[in-house]
Amino acid sequence: MNKTEFKEFFQNYSKNVDNADVSNFWKLSDDLILQIIKDNIPVTEDMTLLDAGGGTGRWVKKLSDIYPGNFIIYDLSEDMLEQAYSNIKNAGIENRVEIIQ
Repeated sequence: MNKTEFKEFFQNYSKNVDNADVSNFWKLSDDLILQIIKDNIPVTEDMTLLDAGGGTGRWVKKLSDIYPGNFIIYDLSEDMLEQAYSNIKNAGIENRVEIIQ
């Protein structure tokens, strides 16, 4: 995939990926993944979690309710991170999240 194809794909995808929660398949998938994360990553006050390929920050929003620490969202897509900035601000957790492209 070249840079143009990459950008074009994520321009559209970034606008729809946060709607995954309306599908029963993705709800179940997310619940399973969330349980695996809870079972394997202990909660500590001073932790920083990295979401590599974090896209729109969908998982950081979910995890911020469980983990009191800080987060880093790293993604290559400018469009995904643009949505992440908005999502993180709307969730009121911008003081706990660093976003890196």
